Amino acid sequence: METSNKTLEGHGLRVIESMTSPTRPGKKPRPVCIVAGKVAGFEEILRDLGGKKFRGQWSFWSDPSSELLEVVATRGRLSYAEQVEASCDRKLAKSERYDGYAEHADTRSAASSRAAHEIGRHIPMGQPILVGHHSERRHRRDIARIDSNMRRAIEESKKSDYFSDKSENLIRDTKRFKEDRSYIMNRIEEEEAYLRRLHQHAASYSNYSVRVNETQEKITYWRSRLDSVENELKASGRRIATPANIKPGFWIKYTGTWYEVIRVSKKSVTVKGWLSVDRLTWKPRYADIDDYRDSTELRQETVVTNESAQQNGGVQ
Repeated sequence: METSNKTLEGHGLRVIESMTSPTRPGKKPRPVCIVAGKVAGFEEILRDLGGKKFRGQWSFWSDPSSELLEVVATRGRLSYAEQVEASCDRKLAKSERYDGYAEHADTRSAASSRAAHEIGRHIPMGQPILVGHHSERRHRRDIARIDSNMRRAIEESKKSDYFSDKSENLIRDTKRFKEDRSYIMNRIEEEEAYLRRLHQHAASYSNYSVRVNETQEKITYWRSRLDSVENELKASGRRIATPANIKPGFWIKYTGTWYEVIRVSKKSVTVKGWLSVDRLTWKPRYADIDDYRDSTELRQETVVTNESAQQNGGVQ
């Protein structure tokens, strides 16, 4: 392991021998190898080699050093853009699996519900259990079967909803990576803040240049992603708010509500009337602004909307 580790360290990786920490009573600890270091960009390789990610660490039951070194030297580290695409692909694949689980659970729920109704169909409405009659045992058994099937139908329906929600959340996460300007701007600001900290404390990092290059790569990716999203929105006819086209006195649409702009800066605008209180202000970033109008345009649109509403009301 030592020879392999020395070479793996050239890729920022190292393999550490450890032991599991079972929480189940009576279960004994087992030897485990943990791949530590700069694993970002190597996740696909670690996954292909049979590694499992547990509590944020990649672990193997046997030493993967030699095999890992060979594959890493051949395939290399994924770029940040490739890492994001691979993450999105995994989320979409997992979403499809959850959709399948939800569909199967829904089918089982419907089958159990039909079975309960089929059993109940042979029992007259309001028919009590005839104690002592030859039908008593069958009646009680049918009631128990109806109860069992209905409980199963409810449980499977809940399971279907659970997997459907997980699938929708994964799709929502993927769309945020590719379509949500606010989310993308958050990533840009986070990386830029980290880059400033790196520059301020450069002497504290032995791998300062590597960290700077990686951070700049992420900033470049997210800025490119933001440009792509904004170009698509412009092509569809959407207005994109920027410091160049927003002025005091304009109105912006933010979280579904129109607000009047009173100040403009490089990163955000200041609006009044926040929370419907005239003296309260708020500072939405440009990436969070859905639309904008100057006061004349907004008045004209308001007049047209009111006239249209009155005409529709008159027709009704």
